[in-house]
Amino acid sequence: MKEKNNRYDKSREWLRSYLSKVDYKVLDAVDTYHPDIVGDIHELPFENNSIDSVICIAVLQHVENPTKAINEIHRVLKSGGQAFIYVP
Repeated sequence: MKEKNNRYDKSREWLRSYLSKVDYKVLDAVDTYHPDIVGDIHELPFENNSIDSVICIAVLQHVENPTKAINEIHRVLKSGGQAFIYVP
């Protein structure tokens, strides 16, 4: 959130209580907001079955190939992992 220097939006403040309980990383395609990882959602820089959960909020409507992005999220999620995906 704000203290991680990523894209802060007051409307997403409800996530703060959840995020304070986990070690999370911010991924962005550009380093403008100083994300933890600079990467492309179409080719996530993670091993197969390596991520416990993914939060993807208001991103897919902006990417070139949303289906490929969702496939990448599925690829990196561990068996039984969860994804929270929101598209306005």
